[in-house]
Amino acid sequence: SSYFGFRGEDDLGNGMTAFFDYQFDVGGADGEIRATTTRQSHIGLRGDFGSVKIGRSTQPFYEHVGVLTDWGWVATAPIYYSAGIGGGLYSPHSLNYQGGSGPVSFSATIETDQTDGEEDFDKMYLGGTFDFGQGTVSLALDSESNSTGGEPSLTGIGATFDLGQVGLRGAYYMRDWDGNQPAGIGAEPSGFEVLAHSSFGGGLSGFAGIGMLDADNNNDAGNRTSIFANITRSLSSRTSLYAEALLETVDGGGAGDTDPQTLSFGAIHTF
Repeated sequence: SSYFGFRGEDDLGNGMTAFFDYQFDVGGADGEIRATTTRQSHIGLRGDFGSVKIGRSTQPFYEHVGVLTDWGWVATAPIYYSAGIGGGLYSPHSLNYQGGSGPVSFSATIETDQTDGEEDFDKMYLGGTFDFGQGTVSLALDSESNSTGGEPSLTGIGATFDLGQVGLRGAYYMRDWDGNQPAGIGAEPSGFEVLAHSSFGGGLSGFAGIGMLDADNNNDAGNRTSIFANITRSLSSRTSLYAEALLETVDGGGAGDTDPQTLSFGAIHTF
C-alpha cells in the first residue's frame, strides 16, 4: 500500500509553534481507491515546555522501545507484534506529551477506548530514554484500566550501542494479560529481540536479528523463535530496493511445530 500526508506549522511567537500532521493509507481493491486514516492524525503545540498533541499519534511505548527492532518493511519486530506480546504503533483518541532535558527524553499518552461505551481515559502509555553517548537505555509501560476484559499491561526495556560501522539494539518485553490473553497464549508471556545493523558502503546496508517468545504455556505451545534479515540498496536519496527474510519456528506443544517463512522484495520511493 501507499500513503499520503499533509504536515504544517505556524510560528505563534514567544517560542510557541502550532503544528498538524495528517497521514492516510491508500489501497486499491476491485478498481476502487479507499483512503483510511491509520497513521498520524493530530494537532499540537510546541514550545520550551515540550510538545502536546491531540488526536492519533505514535505510542510512547513504541517510540522508546518497540521501534528499536522495527527496522524492516516486512520482516520486522516479529516478537513485538506477535499475538503474545501484542505491541502497538499508534494511539487513537489520545492526548500526548513529549519533553526532556539534556540526555533524557520522555513521553506520556492517555487514550480513551471508545469500544467500551465510556468517554473516560482508560489507557496510559509511558516511555523514557537516557542517551549516554555511545548508546541509549529505554524503559516503557503500557497500562489499561477500566477495561471490560481485565487490566492488561506491557513493560519493556531496550538498549542500543554504537560500535562504529556496526550498531547493536535490542528489547525485552513482559506482558501481563490479566485474563484477557489471546487463544493459545498464557497469562504472562515474555520475549526479546536483538539485531545488528551496518552500512557496507556504496549505498548498501542491512541488518540481521533473532527474537524469542515464551508464550507461558506448560507444554511450550505457542513458543516462537524468529530469525529476520534485511538488505537494502539505495539508488538515490529518494529510491531504494530491499530484500527481506523472516524464518520462524512455532512450538505446537506436542502437536507438531510449524515453520512459517516470509520472503519479500520491493522498492521504496519517497515523493
